[in-house]
Amino acid sequence: MTRIRCAIVVALVLSFPDAAAAGERLKVEWSAAWDQARSPTVHIFEEGLDDTGYHEGSCTAQPCRTPQGFRWEGTNPNAAGDFKVIALVEDAAPLGRPFCFEVRHAYAGSPFPIPVQVTVTTTAPNGSTRTAQRTLDVGQRMPRECSPVEAAVSAPPDPGPQPWFDDAVREVQSRGGRCTETSEAVQPVLETPYTLRYRECVRAVPKESGLVREGCTSSVSQGDQRGDAWSYGCDVLAAPGTERRPNPATWVCQRYHLWEHGDTVRRRPNWYATATKIFPAGAWRTLAGCLTPRAAGTARSQGVQTAGRRGFTVPVACSVACTVELQVVRGKAVLARGARRLPANRRATVRARFSPTGKRALQGAQRLTVRLVARAGRRRGRAEDTVHISGSRISAPTLDVLLRR
Repeated sequence: MTRIRCAIVVALVLSFPDAAAAGERLKVEWSAAWDQARSPTVHIFEEGLDDTGYHEGSCTAQPCRTPQGFRWEGTNPNAAGDFKVIALVEDAAPLGRPFCFEVRHAYAGSPFPIPVQVTVTTTAPNGSTRTAQRTLDVGQRMPRECSPVEAAVSAPPDPGPQPWFDDAVREVQSRGGRCTETSEAVQPVLETPYTLRYRECVRAVPKESGLVREGCTSSVSQGDQRGDAWSYGCDVLAAPGTERRPNPATWVCQRYHLWEHGDTVRRRPNWYATATKIFPAGAWRTLAGCLTPRAAGTARSQGVQTAGRRGFTVPVACSVACTVELQVVRGKAVLARGARRLPANRRATVRARFSPTGKRALQGAQRLTVRLVARAGRRRGRAEDTVHISGSRISAPTLDVLLRR
């Protein structure tokens, strides 16, 4: 594979000859050794809103968004048609609008290492100027900046770890989770350095849960000229089991409280249990309430299985010790049937063997019904779905059975 390396130089100039004068508010000039390189993307944010303005390429492949009271101007296209000079011009009253912006590398996800050299110059309404340079690698972006600096939304004070956060940390630690704390110096493009404190209390969970890990994270900035940001968030699984014996009936309890630059305070005031195929979503005041078992048990089957001469086989797991019966039905006739006793949270294969008449009825069939019946003491449940037969293979559906009294 041929690797293409080119340097892209981006210059941003925000100018305010006087607060009441219309004209160019933002200019992006760029160049590259490769004449078909894509231009960087420019994003405009006003009053904490996301992407009130957006410019990419030549604005022909997809329309660019223009913030109210402004217009985009582009000149000097390259071989790919992307403008090498991009300007945001203010042309409607009231003039001197404050706004924030980001410049992002155009090659997010590209395998080509194309570094972007960025030069940023801003001029505030009072005439003061700021200039800085930065190199952006693939997938990176400049920190969001504002003109003037005061346009950034003021940060509310850091509330510190709340009792709900501490409860979740203790729960994760009781499951073997570990906590780490780091502190690093951050150098923004146009501002003075500030400190970022990061805390993480996490542990690995079974892949079948849909998560890589569970736990809590927090980050707090100190000394940021734009205003300090902070975030606290937790995702805790209800009885996830282990990698060898995952619990198919688990769900996620989530809670967070955060503030980020250009955003408003966002919070989930109660513990929120995510919806699953079996359970609806719900909210609880305490983590213990959210983690409380929501059903007597569940059984689940899934996977593409073989339809052999002797019958069908389907992998099944129960969240509690149970007996599972597998039935294969065509119309009202049961063609195959089989049952197996399963321990909790252990996947095993259940085989439904054909009856003599079932083998004959199977011939020529393209669609059948697979039914799963689970029992655990007085609790029982059932689920069924249609499967499609192709040769000796069947597409077995995922069946979730809720065990009820």
